[in-house]
Amino acid sequence: MNRKKIKKLIYFSLGWLSLINSVNSDIISLEQKKSFYRFPKKNPKPLGDTPLSHDDFVRLFLSPFFISPHHLTAVFLKSFEKQFMEGICQPDLLTTYGFEILKNHYLRTVVKHPAIPGYIFKIACQGHIPHETHYNEWTMRITGSQTIEASIKAFNFEDIFSVPKKWLYPLPKSNSLNETWYILIAEDMYPLFDKENVKQWKQMDASTLDKIFKMVCHLKLWDTHFQNLVFTETGKLAFVDTKHWGTYKPLFASNEWLWNRIYPALNTEMQAYWLSLWGINFSD
Repeated sequence: MNRKKIKKLIYFSLGWLSLINSVNSDIISLEQKKSFYRFPKKNPKPLGDTPLSHDDFVRLFLSPFFISPHHLTAVFLKSFEKQFMEGICQPDLLTTYGFEILKNHYLRTVVKHPAIPGYIFKIACQGHIPHETHYNEWTMRITGSQTIEASIKAFNFEDIFSVPKKWLYPLPKSNSLNETWYILIAEDMYPLFDKENVKQWKQMDASTLDKIFKMVCHLKLWDTHFQNLVFTETGKLAFVDTKHWGTYKPLFASNEWLWNRIYPALNTEMQAYWLSLWGINFSD
């Protein structure tokens, strides 16, 4: 093994040791679960040696994330399977079927439907996002949600924070594609409108910032900002984007991305307090 590979291995090991030592046993257990569900691009055995195709092999590993087929959302989505199998991602077609577009992106579309309140759906746009990318992204969001929920309970922060539960819904294979596509289901946290959310962030207090800081640092939630840690109708702050978590990065205060995602949303007093948590003082 050459020196460069040894150096990379040392950095990788140190990063994961830091992550494991920073969280409690419940969160460590979920972190191990996350590592287990990193799916290979190829079947570990040649297809001739196993009855499972690559798609079936992936589906088997994804099955712990599946929502119950008897759940209301699963029953509802089953009635739209044909449309989803055809790669429906165009806003005009979705609205024709009664869906409300919450966010439209060429890779994925976020929708909800009045017939099934309390839930939102993320649909991968076939033809724009690679098959392996879409299900790996969905599972990262699910394990992220589970990890954040475990941390909220471990720190007794249930009165401050919430996080949506998330599941996978497998679509049947289409005739044209010999692979299974999945829809991500998430609980609707009923976030406040943007203007009201900004107003609430301006009224943030030091005690809540302490708790946000603890969550961000312990779970490596580096993508947390005031637009995805949002105030809800219940008065709690909800972690609605759970994709990026557990990523080891050095905690240098000079790395602006560590603190500047939340900083702009705070009032002047709380901006200074937030910076002090990171050991930053611009007056020096």
